[in-house]
Amino acid sequence: MSTVSGIDAIYRVHIGGCYVKENLIRYKATPTPIFFPASCFLIKTQKQWSMVDCGYSEGILKRHWGLAIYRKIMTIEPYQLDLISAFDKLGITPADIKTVYLTHVHPDHIGHLYRFHHAHWIMTEVAYRQLLRWQRIKPMKEAMIGSISSNITTINYSKQLEIEGVSFNAFPLNSEMIALDLSGHSRQMMGIFFPQKKLILAIDANWRKDWMSSEALKRYTFAARMVQNNWQQYQETNQKLSLLSEKGYQIELTHDNQSESRLF
Repeated sequence: MSTVSGIDAIYRVHIGGCYVKENLIRYKATPTPIFFPASCFLIKTQKQWSMVDCGYSEGILKRHWGLAIYRKIMTIEPYQLDLISAFDKLGITPADIKTVYLTHVHPDHIGHLYRFHHAHWIMTEVAYRQLLRWQRIKPMKEAMIGSISSNITTINYSKQLEIEGVSFNAFPLNSEMIALDLSGHSRQMMGIFFPQKKLILAIDANWRKDWMSSEALKRYTFAARMVQNNWQQYQETNQKLSLLSEKGYQIELTHDNQSESRLF
């Protein structure tokens, strides 16, 4: 498992994004397109850099019937699809990334895996099986995944963790990071909890922090519910995170319309 030696900073960076008409997602909304950045999170410690997910890549624009359907629903924003421009701002290169935490296997989270075959990949067993299936599809392998890292750790949520009375299935990644089971959007989707910072990278637990309440979830359209792996679990995960947000925990989502920034 990965090691850390004091987390110095966590950065949110956008590696592409997409626009979707809000009325496709929420009842009583207008057809105005709203932006969903594909955020990744870069973790700097005293010894190394790690990355949580790796956004869209130029590969999302390639010719393939599955990707064409994907683009019909979501208009891809090409901003920083190359990833390098985001890294340049921090003075790093892909070679500086020693660990990649892969939260789940969707195109907006695995786009640049091909750049990190040298790194240690950490993901759930469910995500690993999905990744292997997708790598057998030639366009997906060429566009996003590339070679599978020779250094992969798969985890299962073997512990129960209570945070302020809210219970999660969990797995300790190292002394400062805990993987949380945030199932709902996808099976065993990995969130990452930083206890000392009261910070949770909740990834795709929702699209917007202000849509996480039970009342806001009632406005979700049939289509928005169907794109979740398990709508019941999705609601339960949102309820847990909402409770922690009320208790002062910082909840960060991949697609919330937040600017690129240093989280701490």
